[in-house]
Amino acid sequence: MAVVMDTGSANLWVIDEDCKSDQCNGYPDSDYQKHKFARRNSSTFVSLFEDIALFYGSGFCKGYLAMDALSFAGLNVTEQTFAMATNIAEVFGYQPIDGIFGLGWPALAEKGVTPPVQNVLKQLDKPLFTVWMDRKVKPSKGESGGLITFGDLDKYNCVPTVNYVNLSSLTYWQFPIDGFSFGQYSQKKTEEAISDTGTSWIGAPPNAVYIIARQLGARFNPIYEIYSMPCYAMRALPNLTFTIGGHDYAIPSVEYVLDMGLPDQQTIALLLALVAVLYAKTFTMETRSSGSLRAKLIASNLYQQYLEQQHLIRAQILASGSQPFIDYADDFYLGNVTVGTPPQTVTLVLDTGSSNLWVIDAACTTAACNGEPNSGYTKHKFDTTKSSTFTKEARTFSIQYGSGSCNGYLGTDTVSFGGLTIAKQEFGVATTLAQVFGYQPVDGILGLGWPALAVDKVTPPMQNLLSQLDQPLFTVWMDRKLKSSTGGNGGLITYGAIDTQNCKSDLTYVPLSAETYWQFPIQGFTIGSFSETKKEQVISDTGTSWIGAPSSVVSGVVKQTGAKYDFANELYTVACSTQKTQPDLVWTINGVKYTVPSVEYVLDLGLGNGKCAITFFGMSGGGFGPAWILGDTWIRTYCNVYDIGNKRIGFATAIHSGL
Repeated sequence: MAVVMDTGSANLWVIDEDCKSDQCNGYPDSDYQKHKFARRNSSTFVSLFEDIALFYGSGFCKGYLAMDALSFAGLNVTEQTFAMATNIAEVFGYQPIDGIFGLGWPALAEKGVTPPVQNVLKQLDKPLFTVWMDRKVKPSKGESGGLITFGDLDKYNCVPTVNYVNLSSLTYWQFPIDGFSFGQYSQKKTEEAISDTGTSWIGAPPNAVYIIARQLGARFNPIYEIYSMPCYAMRALPNLTFTIGGHDYAIPSVEYVLDMGLPDQQTIALLLALVAVLYAKTFTMETRSSGSLRAKLIASNLYQQYLEQQHLIRAQILASGSQPFIDYADDFYLGNVTVGTPPQTVTLVLDTGSSNLWVIDAACTTAACNGEPNSGYTKHKFDTTKSSTFTKEARTFSIQYGSGSCNGYLGTDTVSFGGLTIAKQEFGVATTLAQVFGYQPVDGILGLGWPALAVDKVTPPMQNLLSQLDQPLFTVWMDRKLKSSTGGNGGLITYGAIDTQNCKSDLTYVPLSAETYWQFPIQGFTIGSFSETKKEQVISDTGTSWIGAPSSVVSGVVKQTGAKYDFANELYTVACSTQKTQPDLVWTINGVKYTVPSVEYVLDLGLGNGKCAITFFGMSGGGFGPAWILGDTWIRTYCNVYDIGNKRIGFATAIHSGL
């Protein structure tokens, strides 16, 4: 079988012969007939009778675990655990591959499976492997692509000078870079990077990509999400230079400029990664919207500065720890939580896309911890010395979000919210925060996701209070809004019951496909004449304001709405006059069609010139994760019922007083 040799993942999977779908066979127009594993023909095959699901940025692989003999590059493993795929994403049907061979570290492997390379270390002269890739200037297929040498350095294809750098994480092949330069542009800053054979291009902070494109005079194509420029200029372009471990590594333009067969154009290969009643066990918690951070910063002419600072730290998203889906560029749905004895009140983001609770240590006095002066918000911090019930733990914690990091130590104390009290809740006390947090009117995060998503195996608050509830679930209702605001009532979270006051009775459920995020499958999506019938994984996330969608869908939305890309503000815009007349968004979930009107996805951010934003952003790149994020744009239209006990999620039409 021909498998992708992928340092960005750690599991091995092949296709089960019993899978007869077009994806498993290979689509006719892919010109590739897949090789599947005939387990009945193997006398050493053993099924482990355990399901497994692997989620990549472009699709998924589902099946069961098995064990058998494995051979590659002259090496043999007598009992290798791997995944037998019985269901794979449509995208894999177009690719000339029979599976994926993960070369990452064990910590990255799903189900605790030992990766193949770990199983052959004793057979090697040296516990290492070298990857050499052949040069290509035009796309080709079926040609020799390079060589992987297991157990030694490749002395034939690599010059003898080897420089090493220590890894910063034993998950991906992750290490720090000290700087980057391109022509007149130079950035001296330590950031995290990974070496990934499973990714064809270079993923970089959009700020760096923008500067490179501007220096080259390249143009952004929002349909294909690439930059293009004339081919003839290829060899006259400056090198890309990375500083790693004190050494400068230059990449010539023939490597980062690729002829993809576009008419009279060349593409630059840089990716834009981008409620309480006495005796009743039902509790409600009012939430409020902070107002749009985007709108505030645009109005104060600070949005460009904010974007630059945010871009400079996005490379940290692949660091150790979880990567919750939280949109820090727009609204925050907040709730008051008390911590300690006597209680200290903090305002936290109520986030179904993460599972940890953290607050800010009063000892932290940076601008990020206090609140940036121009943010108009002074943060409420937790003073551990004033709580008689606080216990500090020896363990530290670190959570990497898409916008930056949160670091500190763990502790336990009394936590109360929505009329509920947890006597000993473990949570994080942040001593350092990324600068981006300083702009945001929040004092921390209350994660409402599943335990498997929690960093440091901390039990999330919801799991600790299930015994106090009538039903093991909670309902989120968000109030409608049409214009950005400075905040106000944002909605209601009902713990232990369905919110019958703000949600209609047309409640339907769908089983969860993963107990990490609130994740479930959709069968299709339409807007206007654009339609995509495709089973994809999505998550419901109160911590994301907008809709995250595959790039193909975003392109369809753009075409149907006539939206234009605003590169300076990194969003798509339409005329505000069309706010109520744009076509509906329609998702098919578990056989039911759900419609979101344009008043929910066309938003007035105060951009001026009669322009409004459409609340979509592209989901692209590699790694585990869902293809869609249904954020607040979705939740404002449909109440979301998060049923922990039955491992399902429900949707009911939200009741609003009016438009």
